[in-house]
Amino acid sequence: MARLPEARHGHRAEFLDDGRLLLFGGFDDADRSGERGGRASWLFDPERTAWARTGDLPIPMQFHGSCVRDGVVYALGGGLARYAPARGKWELVVAGEALPRSHFAAASFGRWIVAAGGFQNALVDPHTGVVEPLPDYPGRTPQDHFALVATLDGALHVAGGYGGESFDLQTHHWAFDGASWSPRAPLPRPFAAKFAAWAAEPLSARLYVFDALGGLVYDARQDAWSELPAPPWSGYLVMPATAVRDGYFYVLGGETPDGSKNGVSIFDLRAAAWVTGPVR
Repeated sequence: MARLPEARHGHRAEFLDDGRLLLFGGFDDADRSGERGGRASWLFDPERTAWARTGDLPIPMQFHGSCVRDGVVYALGGGLARYAPARGKWELVVAGEALPRSHFAAASFGRWIVAAGGFQNALVDPHTGVVEPLPDYPGRTPQDHFALVATLDGALHVAGGYGGESFDLQTHHWAFDGASWSPRAPLPRPFAAKFAAWAAEPLSARLYVFDALGGLVYDARQDAWSELPAPPWSGYLVMPATAVRDGYFYVLGGETPDGSKNGVSIFDLRAAAWVTGPVR
């Protein structure tokens, strides 16, 4: 793995089927207005150990969501776009104000791509463009945002985040089966996606979360949380991108207390330990 080619936070990253890593959207230091930063996309080639520019997003996206569905990478934020690897381009699938713009997370769930855990939640059918509301979990307020979201063992999980009325970090955890919400094991301590590196590992039905206070993993099959080793960075890491593949959890960029935004950290899921050694 190589360090990011430029400073970046509030971006997203997903692996393609061929093993390349696609990084897209977010903020950079070159354009505070966010237009270029919000559209730029990069591909990491593991064989060459190098990043290269690829096609821009059709619309700027920051603090947005993404997921992989049927081997296709989707980006969601003010519109729904999918990446075509053979052409090296993004295609706008759904446009319009019906879709949330930021402060949420996305997941593939049933026939839908779901925007959840944010100010505005929605179900989007990527094939028909149909957009429907996602039913609220119990106690949700319109200003809840930055929750952790993942599809694990066929259920949509929403955990933590900021409470809209109090702006306090939350520990609640709900799962949606397509018809109704049910409570699941709450977070052992409050978390919000803004200041955490987190990602799901669907094969093991686990959700991994790291922040300045340490690490946690949720096992959906056991409905239980357990502790993990603390991450190697110091202080809070603001809105990094994360991706999981072949037993490794990658943390890419994100704003650190010293202002750097292009670092890479790697966690070995099998060994439950952070990989030590230089990143080019």
